[in-house]
Order: sequence, then structure tokens, then C-alpha cells
Amino acid sequence: MKGSGVFGALPLPHRTCRGWFIFQSLAVRILSFSVQLLLMLRVYALYGGNRRILKTLAWLFALNLLPMLPIYPIVVPRLAFTPACAPKTTPLSIFFLKFFNFWAVAVEAVLAILTIVKCRQLAGSRVPLLSILVWDATWVFVLILGSFEHLGGL
Repeated sequence: MKGSGVFGALPLPHRTCRGWFIFQSLAVRILSFSVQLLLMLRVYALYGGNRRILKTLAWLFALNLLPMLPIYPIVVPRLAFTPACAPKTTPLSIFFLKFFNFWAVAVEAVLAILTIVKCRQLAGSRVPLLSILVWDATWVFVLILGSFEHLGGL
């Protein structure tokens, strides 16, 4: 929507911008949750199906997902948009971005730490898969952190 005009942005109705923002934001959240669930399944398998780890991961996922439910209906209607449908930089939009960035980075950090701790415990087994798991957990964490830092930081 940002580049919807041939020579610049077309002015669009506020309602259209809000709908487009919700679509983009939810698409990013769904993609992020999908990656987190896959990494959580790997951590769960790495810990041998430990019930305590399962409960920890479930709580972690819930703590990441549940704040979305009240925040979207409260914050999104109050966001202001530019004529190109980009959210205007306001204290509210900065809060919205930083709030979700914080939770995503926190979850990825916990997953990376759990992976690294378990792989260090199993380091004597010389399983090549362990180094791949540590590498994956680390680069996903760095990628998430870097992408959010690019979007405005934490």
C-alpha cells in the first residue's frame, strides 16, 4: 500500500489503512509464532519429551500470545496513519512495536539458551546434529533481534 501511486502514495481512507495494518501485523505475528513453535518442538525433542520443558514452553508461548488479545483492539483503533498507510510515529505506535518486539526477542532468547545448555550437556556424545541445533537457535535469535532493531529497536 505504501507505493500504491505511480508517482507517489495515494491518499487512502483511514479505515483502509487500519485494515491493511492489521493484515500485515497479524501476518508477521503468525509467521513469528510458526517459527517459534517449530523451535519449541525442537527444544522439546532435544530434552527427550520432558514434561517440565513442555510446560515451560507452553507458558512461554502463552505469555507471547496472550498480550496480543487485549492490545490489538485497544491500540490499533487509536493509531494514526500517513497518506501512504504507514503508521505515524507516535508514542502509541512506538509502544505497540516495542511491546511485541520485546516478547518475540525474549522467547527467542529463552529458546536459544535452552538449546545451548542442553547441547553443552550432550557435548561429549559427538553428535553432529547438536552443532546444527546450536547454529540454528543462534542465527534465528540474531536474525529476530536484528530485524527488530532495524524496525525501531527494543
